[in-house]
Amino acid sequence: MQVVKTETKPRLLLKLKVILLMGCFALLTGCGGKSTDGDFLLGSWRIEDQSVHHLVTFRANHTWEAEVRTEGQYSKIVKKRGGVNGTWQVDQGRLNMTTLKAAIDIGWQEGLTEVFAILEGNKTILKLQQIHTGKLKTFKRVRSRKKDGQKDVAAAIVMRPIVVNLSKMRAHAKDRFLCVSLALNMNDPSVPSRVHPRVRETTLFYLSSLTYMDVNTNAKIDEVKGRLFSLLKPYMGDQFTDIDIRRVVVTTNSKKIESFLAADS
Repeated sequence: MQVVKTETKPRLLLKLKVILLMGCFALLTGCGGKSTDGDFLLGSWRIEDQSVHHLVTFRANHTWEAEVRTEGQYSKIVKKRGGVNGTWQVDQGRLNMTTLKAAIDIGWQEGLTEVFAILEGNKTILKLQQIHTGKLKTFKRVRSRKKDGQKDVAAAIVMRPIVVNLSKMRAHAKDRFLCVSLALNMNDPSVPSRVHPRVRETTLFYLSSLTYMDVNTNAKIDEVKGRLFSLLKPYMGDQFTDIDIRRVVVTTNSKKIESFLAADS
């Protein structure tokens, strides 16, 4: 007679626990070893597509919004009026972005859901492939996400609009004007809103020393911001964390200058 051995109850329970733990681990890690909830997306990203620049922000409540800038004839960097927003979710290694409202029709269509394969996602780079076209899109993070326990910007000192005449490389070159709206970010809400008088003086002196070639792309504007931050740091102190350039216009047209000042008044 054949004897069939049965496992004792404690050993059977132990095996069941191991199986359950393995299943939970697989669900958490996913097939690609990434978080399946899209937490790595949270924050702001920028991509340049020829003359169009998209700044896309993903939020924890699964909504997103985008700001679009274009390079035009008179100004290399012009902030467009309006914006785009919608909802997002990550499912099986794919990013689904649905546009709910689009005040501008550059690359976004209301009611349309775009599906992207997530090729790479880390602290600085997000590489996506549009499913229906196969087009690759590489985003760069605008600012690293805050660490646990780190506070958001506590205060922003908004400066009055600045308009300066850019330096000329040739005497007969056109007069070009740089119009800038910026804010000085501080990490202490108790910091007074008034700043050292040398802050505006230094800003005007530095920006007026620039040429058109120094400010004709977004990348160069970022370099200008970094240099300006270094120049203002001695007057702003340790609580000074960043410069937020809210709007930039480079133009030869006086009406555009008037429009810029009116919008920021």
